[in-house]
Amino acid sequence: MKKLKLFMLLLFSIFIGQQVEAQNGFGLRVGLVSSDTKADLVDLLDINLKAKTGFDIALLYNYETGSGVSIQPEVHYTQLGFKVDVGFIKPKGDINYIRIPVLIKYDVMSNNDNLSLSPFVAPYLGILASDDIDLLSLFTDDLPITSTDVGLDVGVNFKLSNGLFFDARYTLGFQNILDLPVGELKNSAIGVGIGYIFSSNNG
Repeated sequence: MKKLKLFMLLLFSIFIGQQVEAQNGFGLRVGLVSSDTKADLVDLLDINLKAKTGFDIALLYNYETGSGVSIQPEVHYTQLGFKVDVGFIKPKGDINYIRIPVLIKYDVMSNNDNLSLSPFVAPYLGILASDDIDLLSLFTDDLPITSTDVGLDVGVNFKLSNGLFFDARYTLGFQNILDLPVGELKNSAIGVGIGYIFSSNNG
């Protein structure tokens, strides 16, 4: 709960910052994410986890501070998890989050009025929305997952002057999300997306 309060305070500080003439606006983003959960379950099960593909839907607000720097808080619904292929048995590994990254972007083409290319880093807070994990019930019950996750997104954003943008990002979770005294699970994913920023200044 303390992590959530600190994160909300960070978001609030973004919106009460200094006002400048800039291209600001709300936006939508849809994408796909391939999660490659990092696991150390040697004390629990001898199972290799495989990548799982899911959807990623987000609302965002882009705030340009000037000099090519912009801040972009986002709220995602992201389908993460993993697959396990054990013969005819296909255990479940669905872990769905409300993820709140705050992108810090720098436009390396800030002198170009028609497009922008912006590498970014983004610390994030993940809030567990739902999970359905069953690693072969004959060995173990459903694995308990922690209610939060923290980590970092790194990527690049390509935006046209009309507000249309494309991005790619890598997500690295810092926290062990397995709520057990043994074993470890950490989120890891690669995502791509397309979106649009609604702004009267587009173009």
